[in-house]
Amino acid sequence: DIPFLANWSPLVFSRDLDTIIETARDTARGGNVFLGGHSAGTGFTARYAGTDFNLDGEGAPEPGYTKLRGLVLLE
Repeated sequence: DIPFLANWSPLVFSRDLDTIIETARDTARGGNVFLGGHSAGTGFTARYAGTDFNLDGEGAPEPGYTKLRGLVLLE
């Protein structure tokens, strides 16, 4: 019923978040974008921060945390 889930991965989730964060960076003053997560969401937040978006592997890594001013992790 939902064949798109066959290709779902943590990278897909991180790339979706990256699209939102890039949009926020375009509108936020001074690039002040924070990513927060609550409970299990803290894992998604940490995963985004640690994802290397340099997918071709050439050149320097491009970790997600460089696009953020900070992380907000709530218990």
